[in-house]
Amino acid sequence: MSAATRLVPLPHREPPYDDDPPDGPDGGPRVGPSVVPTGTAGFPGVRPAAVQGTLALAFVLPSGVAAVPEPTAALRVVGPPDVRAWAARLGQALVEVLAGERPAAQLLRWTTPQVLDAVRAAAALAARRPPASRASGTRSTVRCVRVCVPAAGVAEVSLVVAGADRVRALAIRLEAVAERWRCTAVHLG
Repeated sequence: MSAATRLVPLPHREPPYDDDPPDGPDGGPRVGPSVVPTGTAGFPGVRPAAVQGTLALAFVLPSGVAAVPEPTAALRVVGPPDVRAWAARLGQALVEVLAGERPAAQLLRWTTPQVLDAVRAAAALAARRPPASRASGTRSTVRCVRVCVPAAGVAEVSLVVAGADRVRALAIRLEAVAERWRCTAVHLG
């Protein structure tokens, strides 16, 4: 005679969160979220197979509505990121390329081909200077960022770059392309 197969709830194996009660809602031991085959509605204490492991990434409320709604186009933020913060990061990357601390290829996605060629040429020229004229041990950093928006989707940015031996100005023009900023002109003073 074969033994009958039965489903038994699994004990909860994860530690409780700070706001979890130590016992289940009925005062008994907590039953952890486990993946249970469908068709187990008749078994008390067994959760449906809607929870994925211990971290519920996608689940449905008892009413049948998704707990995390799908984002709609009306709720989605459209447009490029904050121009001031993004220009400061791009300016720092440009300064590092010109100092020979970063490869120019890292700027490929964020610049036009003309700007990338100009930056590569300036970096090659800077690399030919004798080591005594280059700053030793101190990296150039962006100190100040000023943004002017002459038209929608266009930003002209001036940056103050401080190095070991002097302070320089860096001017860049950014244009919004496909919800991101792209550098279309650069001038190092």
